[in-house]
Amino acid sequence: MQQELEAVGIQPTGVGPDHISGKQADWANVPLDPEVKAVVVGFDEHFSYMKLNRAMQYLSREGCLFVGTNRDTRLPLEGGKAVPGTGCLLQAVETAAQHRAQTVGKPNNFMFDCVASQFGVNPDRCLMVGDRLDTGHHARLQLRPEDPPNPHRGQHCGRR
Repeated sequence: MQQELEAVGIQPTGVGPDHISGKQADWANVPLDPEVKAVVVGFDEHFSYMKLNRAMQYLSREGCLFVGTNRDTRLPLEGGKAVPGTGCLLQAVETAAQHRAQTVGKPNNFMFDCVASQFGVNPDRCLMVGDRLDTGHHARLQLRPEDPPNPHRGQHCGRR
């Protein structure tokens, strides 16, 4: 995500580890960059208590946007294994901030609407293929709630 933000002229902060120092009163007064106008929660292998705290402090400021990339709670791996997904990190920040993020990836239709608008795509001529039943199914319901489920392997599709 860092490269994508930089490509459109946005300098991200909070990339990499953010270590705890001091006491709890210090944490509540952690230095904040006055230029930061949004908190974007995406996959972060360096997610920590201090990052959670810093996100909460930014989100307590008036007008700070809160965006989540997706709500996938688990990332499935080969052999039936899984690791926590971005949705777990997003839920932690939402809980601390007492505010729900605007999700721009699945299951929200924001990304679809952007692509459709940018490329003149007719939604009635689209087929949605997802990699997950939980978020993919919810995205389909938001985009085309009147479409019946497709019986093939529990997946759902829109009209063609």
